Amino acid sequence: MRIFFATPHFRVFNGATPEHEPMGGTESALIGLSRALARKGLEVSVYCNCQGIAGYFEGVKYVPIEQLEQDCLRLQPHFLIVLSGVKYLRLTVPNGYKIWWAHSDCSHIWEELPDIKAEMIATLATASDGIAVLSEWQAERLAHTLHLERKHFWISPYGIEPDDFQSAPTPSDPPRLLYTSAPNRGLALLLRLFPRIRAQVPNVELHIYSGLQVWSGIHDPWEEYKSQRVLRHATGQIGIFWYPPQAKPQLYQALRSGTLWTYPNHAAPDSTTWAETFCLAALEAQAAGLPVITSARGALPETVADQISGILIPGDPDSESYQQTFVDTTLHLLNHPAQRQQLAQQARTRALREFNWEKIARHWLHMFTHFKSSRMATTPYQSPFRQPLITVLVW
Repeated sequence: MRIFFATPHFRVFNGATPEHEPMGGTESALIGLSRALARKGLEVSVYCNCQGIAGYFEGVKYVPIEQLEQDCLRLQPHFLIVLSGVKYLRLTVPNGYKIWWAHSDCSHIWEELPDIKAEMIATLATASDGIAVLSEWQAERLAHTLHLERKHFWISPYGIEPDDFQSAPTPSDPPRLLYTSAPNRGLALLLRLFPRIRAQVPNVELHIYSGLQVWSGIHDPWEEYKSQRVLRHATGQIGIFWYPPQAKPQLYQALRSGTLWTYPNHAAPDSTTWAETFCLAALEAQAAGLPVITSARGALPETVADQISGILIPGDPDSESYQQTFVDTTLHLLNHPAQRQQLAQQARTRALREFNWEKIARHWLHMFTHFKSSRMATTPYQSPFRQPLITVLVW
């Protein structure tokens, strides 16, 4: 069976990139899944921005995205799976299916941009044979946002490679809180709450591995400015240590040294993300043996099992009740090592058993083998405008 993945994202990468550069969840998942499918004997190619670094990596062929159209006609894949935009769903794939693999919640078109929304929905309804999503929450959210029937969605989560997490956790002394997600999804709030935690546990440290360059792979002045705007709250605070994003081996080593993974997640400003559609960072933390303290919002209740692999805090992250509960929960686990250790072991066991790429690849292979298209003849949503308009996005 021949499988094509396609992403027009500007990030330059291939299958070896996570070993020496930091990467975001979408590209990490693409590499992990394609590698796992190749191990099952499928012929897998990833079409992406890999000019100059194309080639085979662990059984997967990385091809410049410019070759996708001609290869769809020449090689005729059984499945074309498109990420990051919908335009490649319009390509002709003779005798094959086209699937959109959605990684965001499409919050940028919830209430605004009706003309762009209409065009996107028309493509997804009439040009794709189905939509793969990461969680039940994302499926329900997109079904509502995109006016598509729930049967058009198929759920498969992110995964991890168990071999990456074979080393036993070695929590540091003094205790260490870790934050390894994007800086605009909860870090500013954590930096405001940390002094309240440290006032009760004076030797606790906060170690931050965060930056927006995980999506670009390069130093970008605008991304650096946005990161520093959040990190300014850390200036002068004792016990806070900040590091740029790390490649996977270094990141996993850092996670193994942590005590708790603290993530007061909220809507991300300066982005199109309202809530987590899965959260690979939370999964990696659990696999490394870190109990997770985070928000009961988005898909986080599916990634983190409340009271089993972590603690989910309900309510509005901007409210004092949420923030006090977050602080109290963190203090409780810092002061009760036996309970913390139980959560750590359960988190590690659950992540390695339920979210390993081998198991997830079997799920995808079953879907490929028994696939039935849910493509529609007409779009379920029309733009309220009578004629095409030009939309100008102001950032």
